[in-house]
Amino acid sequence: MIFRLLIFILFLFMFTIIIFQNYLSKKILVYGLQSATEKKISVENVNLNFKEKSITLNEIKIYNSDDFIYQYFFTCKKIIIRPKFETIFKSVIEFDDLIFYDPVIFLEIKNQLIEKKDNISEVEKSSPSYEPKVYPKKNDDRNIFIKQIFTYNPKANLKYANVYKIENLNLSEMEIKNVGNSKKSSQHFKDVFKLILLDFYFRIPNFQIKKDLKKIYDL
Repeated sequence: MIFRLLIFILFLFMFTIIIFQNYLSKKILVYGLQSATEKKISVENVNLNFKEKSITLNEIKIYNSDDFIYQYFFTCKKIIIRPKFETIFKSVIEFDDLIFYDPVIFLEIKNQLIEKKDNISEVEKSSPSYEPKVYPKKNDDRNIFIKQIFTYNPKANLKYANVYKIENLNLSEMEIKNVGNSKKSSQHFKDVFKLILLDFYFRIPNFQIKKDLKKIYDL
């Protein structure tokens, strides 16, 4: 009787993991991403593939705050992450691949009464009154190293105050290697983001807008 009860409990436990693992993974990932970006994020579903050692996120949306016209800052049809699971508890968490399918960026710049404001919190850093956030020092800092980042069919949209708007602008598909904030990384996340902004900048046909963007983002 005890043996049968134990088998039933184990079966119920495994069934619960199989049914709810993706749901729990989605909750954990969304919570982590929202904490990192300080923005509302939605993910349609998360699929774990233990055979391929991959995590797939579908229909990702990062929302803007309500004071912007664009509803989203970033959307992506699918993101595939291939982590090295053996590094999860190490000081450097490593990933073999980070792959973006159909990513779309929505850049919006507003004219405030005194200064400009954008939805990626970069414009404000050039203001004389800007004070960077001070985060509490962690006893055990975790670093990240990504071996390869790929982007497929990326697009971008720009709304510059009330004077300029361009949408569905094709960006370059990219293959970027050795990204992160560890000693192994050859490129920091900030450098990669600036590379994307530069690609965006070169594709905008309006010379005056390009001139403004170059000044705003120090391109």
